[in-house]
Amino acid sequence: MSFPNQVQERTTTLPAVSVEKHGSGNADTRRDGFDLHGRMTWSMDERGRVTHHQYDPVTGARTRTIEDVAAGEAAALDPPAGWTIPADGLHRVTDFTVDLRGRVTEVLGPAHEVDGV
Repeated sequence: MSFPNQVQERTTTLPAVSVEKHGSGNADTRRDGFDLHGRMTWSMDERGRVTHHQYDPVTGARTRTIEDVAAGEAAALDPPAGWTIPADGLHRVTDFTVDLRGRVTEVLGPAHEVDGV
């Protein structure tokens, strides 16, 4: 199902910052992909790193965010057509538990090691 006026993907071109002002001199772009409900499900930052969001179908609350999606894990997530997923992504997963009203009650992740313990 598709809605004719629903934004599926948005590309934002940022202004170029000159090398003299410590920029790259390039006009970088960001890309955002949306589901049928208008929620951002995919984003690609200026460096090509990809983030994926999943939502609860009843409340619409975010239930998972995967930062820096890894290419080997991306196929199961069904990325937008034409997006290149970096092979060296860290695939950092954060899970959110929500109540029946969509309020976050627990946040888990991303997994990490703690120094000095």
